[in-house]
Amino acid sequence: MAGADCAGVAGTVCAMAVDAAGNALVAWSQQNTAGPAYNVIWGARYDRTTNAWSAVGVISHADGSNAFNPVLTMAPDGTAIVAWARRDLEGNAFRYRVWWAHANISRSNGTWSVPRQLASDVQPPSV
Repeated sequence: MAGADCAGVAGTVCAMAVDAAGNALVAWSQQNTAGPAYNVIWGARYDRTTNAWSAVGVISHADGSNAFNPVLTMAPDGTAIVAWARRDLEGNAFRYRVWWAHANISRSNGTWSVPRQLASDVQPPSV
């Protein structure tokens, strides 16, 4: 699932993927609770062995830039890749960039990599 409204909340885009063992990952864009308000990419992992969801954690930067439109894929071994768009204000203009991070979520300590920039000066999404 990608690009769907999460929990019926319009404008909150989420993505979900499942590996061969039945472990799942969901990622979504949501406004940070700290001020000033900006969107970050959050994620949670479902462990089929324990039948439980992990705590929610931040995948993208939490630095005031707006992250949105996550997309997600997962390999059979549990390696997940999340990519998202990021809007930065530079001077009087917005610049759009694409970022990504990866993790092997089938491992109990599967932590996300540091976000890396994939592309810059991409076209903004249409509304």
